[in-house]
Amino acid sequence: MKMDFYKRLAFVYDDIFPLKSDQVDFVRKNISKNAIICDLGCANGQLLFALKDYIKRGVGLDLHPNMID
Repeated sequence: MKMDFYKRLAFVYDDIFPLKSDQVDFVRKNISKNAIICDLGCANGQLLFALKDYIKRGVGLDLHPNMID
């Protein structure tokens, strides 16, 4: 049941939980330029994508494959 919820949520995740510039700014202020980071529970990876020009490498992990797809 729980996984079915995430399967449906994946397609509208950005609408429900939009990435805020404050979130990106917070991470940028607390990591070094060209850092290698791991985002656990990354959902659809929107934070990593927003940091792509700032970090050296990013790895996103989420339990539900639909969130990553």
